[in-house]
Order: sequence, then structure tokens, then C-alpha cells
Amino acid sequence: MEENTRPLGHPPGISRELPTNLSTTHLSTQFIRITLRLGRTGVELRDQIETQLSTYGDPRRWAITAVDRTMAQGEAVVTTPLNLL
Repeated sequence: MEENTRPLGHPPGISRELPTNLSTTHLSTQFIRITLRLGRTGVELRDQIETQLSTYGDPRRWAITAVDRTMAQGEAVVTTPLNLL
């Protein structure tokens, strides 16, 4: 390999080997659908969504998928750690 080239996927300064003290966490991923009442403001709605989703796990991404006069529907991907013991 030429001196100025590097393998794809490995930026300069990044080792290909994992440190020995790095622990790995196994996660379960779930797709969640929620329905809730609209808040008075967008901030209230965001807080309601994040609070409700946190009961299922750690929200990775979410979206409002439908809205009518008083209710909003959303979908999300949440993760939770797996207990492997």
C-alpha cells in the first residue's frame, strides 16, 4: 500500500483494534406507536412525547405521523439494554 493511503472506513488516527477495557452493551430495539392529547405549544407536545417514550426505553428517533383537532399520533424507535445474565 502506498504511504499516503489507508484502508477504507478507518479515518487517520483511528485504530482498527478495540481497546481491551471497552465493554459492549447488547440492546433490544422496539418500534413504538403512541397516541396523546395535543399540548398548547410545540414544546409541551415534545415533552409529552419524550416522557411517554421514555417509559418504553431510550428513544433513538421519533416522528409525529398524524394530527387531528385534539390528538397526535407518533412512531418511535426505542432501545433498552438486554440483561444477558
